Amino acid sequence: MHVMNDKEVSPNNKLVAYSEDTKGNEIYTVCVVDAEIGAHVGLLLVVTTS
Repeated sequence: MHVMNDKEVSPNNKLVAYSEDTKGNEIYTVCVVDAEIGAHVGLLLVVTTS
């Protein structure tokens, strides 16, 4: 099960942050993507609550 949860766009529209649960266990990974090139920026953040 793969669930994409919340999504936020930065005020300058250059970055998109989203959370996802790839196993269905409600442990979410927060990802930040450069909106222009589609590449992840920085490290992924793993959190245990939504």
